[in-house]
Amino acid sequence: MEIDSSFSNGSNFNFSTAIGANMNVSLLGASGEFGNNLTSEGSGVVDGTPVNLYKIITAAAQGILMILICFGNGMVIGAFYRSEKLKTITNYYIMHLACADFAVGLFLPFQMTCFLHPEILENIFVCLFRYATMVVTQSASILCLLAITIDRYSAVIYHMRYYSVMSRRRSIFTIFIVWLTPLVCGLMLPFLWYNGWPAEGEKDCDFGKTLTLGYNRYVTVGAFLTVTLVIIGLYSRIFHVARRHNAQINDTATLQPNHSSRTFSRNFRIAKTAAIVIGLYLIFWSPFFIILAIQVYGGLVNSQLLIELRVYASVLAVLNSAVNPVVYAYRMCDFKREFRRMLGLKYTTDDSNDNCSVGNESNQTTGTAATAAANVAETF
Repeated sequence: MEIDSSFSNGSNFNFSTAIGANMNVSLLGASGEFGNNLTSEGSGVVDGTPVNLYKIITAAAQGILMILICFGNGMVIGAFYRSEKLKTITNYYIMHLACADFAVGLFLPFQMTCFLHPEILENIFVCLFRYATMVVTQSASILCLLAITIDRYSAVIYHMRYYSVMSRRRSIFTIFIVWLTPLVCGLMLPFLWYNGWPAEGEKDCDFGKTLTLGYNRYVTVGAFLTVTLVIIGLYSRIFHVARRHNAQINDTATLQPNHSSRTFSRNFRIAKTAAIVIGLYLIFWSPFFIILAIQVYGGLVNSQLLIELRVYASVLAVLNSAVNPVVYAYRMCDFKREFRRMLGLKYTTDDSNDNCSVGNESNQTTGTAATAAANVAETF
């Protein structure tokens, strides 16, 4: 994820004299007026070695965030491979979304190293690798969300033909594209499409300054905007069809719901959970991309105010990687049950009546041969 150049060193920054000043912000705090106070007043000497309380607190906070991200998403990945019930196509995409978030946690030690030892960022290729990791994980996340959206669109709109449309082979190919695209656009292009540093003088490892305007306009911001509009368009269609379907059910309320209606309802419940995950992603990431878009399209790449705002927005974006497992545990009963088994917790009778959108899928489908065949086809 975006861990700005501002995270990398401890230079002082006075917000009132922002223009022309060097600004450096860590992952969870800015070395602005707040950072100056901590640096000057919170420093000391232990055994002859200077101690910076601000850096210690920041590094500790990053370490806690790394543990939360890796633990939560590791639980999702482990639950998928442990439980046969969870091995559906939709959950296959969810598992890869967890892999992308897990990678964010794995790269946090590198980001902490850049913060504690900013001199390593004087090598432009280390600086580029820092941002390449962000682009790869962010791109993989949003493409996984797009795959989940297409999967739910197919399940709701074409629920009678879903298992013939969304096959195991197609899902594997989709995930191959989901990871290949970020590796090419995020890991290869930055090393080919960047602004060189002068041999002498300031070497500013800033996301907006190191990568070219063209890259940020067409790859970073452009791709995010395009995929986001596609996701919103597909979900608009999903909820439109759901409202129409509910109206039809209300018109025939006296009739016994058939298998088609039950299948549609189950698929729509899963779609609502996916919509929550996508909504949270947009809430956490939109501020960063809005600020970056203002910079690259408005010619304000060097604006110190926007750089600081973008850094704080990137903090919010990183936190997104820790929230999805909480959503799965609250909304998806099969995930919740597997989480409890993995943690050695008993599943009580009260838990069976909690607010889950997707319960035991085998209990929500009929016992017909057609349903059994559908369940087999859905298993990944």
